[in-house]
Formats: sequence, C-alpha cells, structure tokens
Amino acid sequence: MPFMLRAVARAMMPSFIRAGISATAFRRRLVRQFGTSYRWTTLLGDYREFRGMQRFESAVRSLRPDTKPSSSIMTEADFRRERRYRGIGQATYRNMETGEEYDQIISMYDDQFTSKQAFTDKYIQDVEKAKYKPEYEITKVEWYVIQHNEGWSY
Repeated sequence: MPFMLRAVARAMMPSFIRAGISATAFRRRLVRQFGTSYRWTTLLGDYREFRGMQRFESAVRSLRPDTKPSSSIMTEADFRRERRYRGIGQATYRNMETGEEYDQIISMYDDQFTSKQAFTDKYIQDVEKAKYKPEYEITKVEWYVIQHNEGWSY
C-alpha cells in the first residue's frame, strides 16, 4: 500500500461519512479513483474511528469547559503511542503584529483525565514552551473529539 493513499483516504473520510456512504462503497471509490485500496481491516478501523468522532462531536463541543468528559462521549482509538487520551480540535492563532488570524487543526496527547479547560491550558502551555510560532498568540481553542487509547484503563 502506498503510504500516501491512506493519508488521502483519511482526509476524504469525514465527507463520505457525513454523506452516509458505507465503508464498502468508500473502498470501491478508492479503487475506482486510485486503482488500489489498502488493507480492509485497517480501512475499516479508520472508517469506524472517523464515524465515532462525528457521532460524539456535538456532545464534546457542548460540554462545559470545567467538566471532565464521560467515557460515553469518548471514542476508542489505537494511538500507537504510550498515552491514554488524545484531544482533536481547532486553534485560532493571531499574528500579534498584523492582527491576521488563521485556524489550524490540532491534536494533543495526555495521560491525565482532565476537563476541557485543563486540556486547553496544557495545549497553550506546551505550544508556548516549544516556541512553535512566537509571533502568534492563541486566541481560541475548541475541542471536537476526546479519544481514549484502546486497551488502557480510564
């Protein structure tokens, strides 16, 4: 499997899931469009992960910032790394000189079961510590998905 095919397929999945297209039809589309697909079990796992993200997105967004998310609104995923939780969301960065803003999809891993606000504070602290974009400040962070690493305790 070409490595880029999976990346392209994962980028396409949310719109197909929103349209109600099944994983099988999505795979047929990959074969028709690219002449190949990737391992069925991997594709199915990816599709289920994205479907779970969309299913719980509104619940995560509506969760109060000072509240810890319950396990019922977390999706299970295999991170392939030694962390219990991952947050996926969007950050708004503002250039301090020009005032120009842009949004960026973000993700962050952590071992602590915390509130959305604590997760946000840690993200901002980590970005500032890394001096990722020193000319920009983070004006807003919104989490869409909170995931739990499959097989790890809560």
